[in-house]
Amino acid sequence: MANDNNKKNTKKPTVRKAVKKAAKPAASATPQGFDDEILLSLKNVKKRYGNIYGVNDISFDIEPGRIVAILGPDGSGKSSVARMICGLTPASKGEIKICGIKPSRNTKQYISFLPEIPFVNDYTKVSTVFRRYKAFFKDFDAEKAEKLIKYAGIKMSDTFGRMSATTMQKAQAIFVMCRKTRLYILDEPMTHIEPKARDFIAKLILSNMQDDSSVLIFSRIPNELEKIIDDVMFIHRGQIKLAGTVDEVKSEYGKEVSALYREVYKC
Repeated sequence: MANDNNKKNTKKPTVRKAVKKAAKPAASATPQGFDDEILLSLKNVKKRYGNIYGVNDISFDIEPGRIVAILGPDGSGKSSVARMICGLTPASKGEIKICGIKPSRNTKQYISFLPEIPFVNDYTKVSTVFRRYKAFFKDFDAEKAEKLIKYAGIKMSDTFGRMSATTMQKAQAIFVMCRKTRLYILDEPMTHIEPKARDFIAKLILSNMQDDSSVLIFSRIPNELEKIIDDVMFIHRGQIKLAGTVDEVKSEYGKEVSALYREVYKC
């Protein structure tokens, strides 16, 4: 990860050697401009809402093999950044590229997105979402998903409306992480669940991401994430105020990421 807004912490971390490989499109299906080395690039990105910039001049790169957290309180711009990356809302200014390509239909195959708001309605059964993922995503590992669903104590016949918030988040996270893609975008995966379930989500991320993929997590809860992330950014009023590897941040500030977060945001 590299961040242009904080020159002090622009050293690029060493990328872990790939052991497992994420599913890649066939050569004939690879879009023009595909970049296998930089999975995500934001340059001077802004998002304007009326006269206010919810995101104001953000720049950073994410290379393969990284787990990156963008931390900040509500209203800091996290979800706006996530939605722009996923192509759900356009940037007002600046450039976003996923694997070298601007957000479009061609980039959806490289992103698996877990939004903060549930992506299923109350009447949907787990089996229905399972069939949809299996039909729509060629990179979906149905066998692994089925095993994880059972391990989590969830039944295919269960409806999402009858689940607790914790169980619903577990189910959705399983579907998202069982795709073998390049970039996993997780918006507040730890926020609306019981503390003991956060360890399940953390292990799910670690055990299912591919070494030539990366995970970008947006969160206001740093504690459990600190154990698994490689890089961290603090966002405040739509701007990146701090960025670097976890080791760099600890060395420079003499504190754990969670302690520094509480100090910066006075929480």
